[in-house]
Amino acid sequence: MKGYGYDPAKAKKLLADAGFPNGFDIGLWTPKGRYLKDYELAQAVQQQLAAVGVKAKLEAFEWGAYLAQLRKPKDESSKSST
Repeated sequence: MKGYGYDPAKAKKLLADAGFPNGFDIGLWTPKGRYLKDYELAQAVQQQLAAVGVKAKLEAFEWGAYLAQLRKPKDESSKSST
């Protein structure tokens, strides 16, 4: 199976076509310390998103807190901050 190539120009065009020509802001949760290089991988994803205009606010949680965040009802979890 062939994967998708890294193409920031195409990503920017797709975002513009979807109505987000200037990108958008989003939260990005990650566990920290559960998996090898989990936080570092999330940082790399954050940087790649930033390259196309998506501003991802990275929030890292220890594993138990991460699971608790995932289990919260959607309206409660959107109010969280670290």
